Amino acid sequence: MQSIEFEEGYDLTDPDQIKRFKEDLVKLDSLWKNTHDIKAYSDYGVILMYLGRYKEAKNVFSTIEKIQPNLYATAANLGTAYELLGKNDSAYYWIQRGITLNPESHEGSEWLHLKILEVKLKGLSYLTSRFMLGTDLGNDSIPKSSIPKQKLLDLRYHISYQLQERMMFVKAPEPIVAFLLFQLGSMKAITDDVTEALYSYNAAYRYGFRSELFVKRYFKFKQIHAHTPMPGTILSDQELLAIIGKASLVSAKKVDTLTSAKAPKITHEDSDTLPNQSSPYRSYMIAGALIISLAAGYFIFRNRV
Repeated sequence: MQSIEFEEGYDLTDPDQIKRFKEDLVKLDSLWKNTHDIKAYSDYGVILMYLGRYKEAKNVFSTIEKIQPNLYATAANLGTAYELLGKNDSAYYWIQRGITLNPESHEGSEWLHLKILEVKLKGLSYLTSRFMLGTDLGNDSIPKSSIPKQKLLDLRYHISYQLQERMMFVKAPEPIVAFLLFQLGSMKAITDDVTEALYSYNAAYRYGFRSELFVKRYFKFKQIHAHTPMPGTILSDQELLAIIGKASLVSAKKVDTLTSAKAPKITHEDSDTLPNQSSPYRSYMIAGALIISLAAGYFIFRNRV
C-alpha cells in the first residue's frame, strides 16, 4: 500500500501551512467516511500529528491496526504518536515492530530511533557515543575514528536522516538532539571539512550542548576555518569560554593552549589527508547539512510504507 508523500521542510508554525493541513484533514476525513480507504485514513492520522493532535492520531492508527493489522506504516506511525505523547515504552514496541515489518525503512536508520527511545527509557546517563552509536571519536580537539571510512559515512547519513525528521517537532533545548548534532559535526570534520562541522556544532549549541570537548573542538575548527567564508554566526571566544566558566582574557590564553598554533589536518585511520569529497554520499550530506544546520527545525514523520 502506497501513501501520499509529504514534502520535507514543513514549518509547523506557518499559518498558511496550518490552514492547508486543516483543509487536507477535511478532505481525507470525507474520503475515509465515504470509501473506507485505509490509505486516506492513515494520511488523516499523519496530518493530525502535523497539527499536534497526537492522541487523536494515535487513536486513528490503533483503529487501522485493528482493521488491517501488520502494516508497516501503521506500526511506524503508532510508534511516532506514542513518542510524541511521551509514552516511550509503547513507542519502542511499535518502532521495533515497524523495523521487523520493513528493516530498510528510512534508509535503514530506524535502529537509531530505537536507541533514542532506549536513552529516554533508561536515562540520560546512557547518552554516550558508545551506547548510542557503537563507537566514539575520541576526546581530543581533533576527532578521530577507528571504524572503516564507509561505515562512518553510513553512520553520518543515518544520524542526518533521523535528525531531519526529529527536529521539526523537537524544539530546543533537547539533550538527545544536541548530542547527535555534536556527533554529526565531529563526523563531518573527518569525512568532509570543518566548515560543515561548524554548521552542526552551531545547531548543537542552539539545542543546548555544552561541554569542554565542544569548546576544544570549536576553537580548533575556528582556527582551521578562519579564512573560509561561512554564512551564519560563529560563536565568539567569550561565548565559548562561558561554557566552561572561563570568561577572562587570561583564561582565553589558557584555553588557547588546548589547540596548537598550526592546525593539523583532520584524519581518518584510513587516510592521512582530508577526504577528496568524491563519496557517493556527498550530495546527500550537503543537502542534509543545509537542512539541519540552517533550518534547525525539522522532525518529519513521513507516512511510512
